[in-house]
Order: sequence, then structure tokens, then C-alpha cells
Amino acid sequence: MKRPHCHLKNDILKEVLLKHRSEVVGMVLTEFNEEVYKKGIFEEGYSEGVNDGKAQGIAQGQSELAEVIKRIHSGATVDDLIEAGFDKETAELAWSCR
Repeated sequence: MKRPHCHLKNDILKEVLLKHRSEVVGMVLTEFNEEVYKKGIFEEGYSEGVNDGKAQGIAQGQSELAEVIKRIHSGATVDDLIEAGFDKETAELAWSCR
């Protein structure tokens, strides 16, 4: 059995929604745009993270290469560099550029 006050509330709500239809539609679209916005923010953050990671990787590589070159100038061989923990490719590349 329907309660009279529920019917009254529903009619009032219906009137309010119809009276403010454009605002209601705008609110619904805003909710949709928030999802698009959130996705955009996520993608922007992801892109920044990737770029930061690349920059850190480049800086680390430059630092490692500088250390390899310093050791080569101090008389280190490719085998010495590999024993010190540098990868073979880096050691050989740096050695060939001396």
C-alpha cells in the first residue's frame, strides 16, 4: 500500500526536476565530464611519471658513463670494469671511445 506522503514527495521531486530540467541535465553532464577529467588527470600523471623515469634513467646512465670513463683514464681495462659491476656493453663502448 502506497503511503500518501511518499506520493507527495515524488510529485514534488518531479516538479522540481522538471522546473530545473536544464540544471539537472547540466549536472548529469558534469558528472560525465568528471569521469573524463579524472581519466585525463590519470593520463597526465602517468605521462609525467614516464618522463620523470626517462630523465632519471638518462641521468643515471650519464653518471655511470662518467664513472667508467674516469676509471678508464685511471688505467682500468674492460675486464676491470666488468668486475667492478658495469655491464659488458657499457664497458666495451666506453673503452672503444678512449
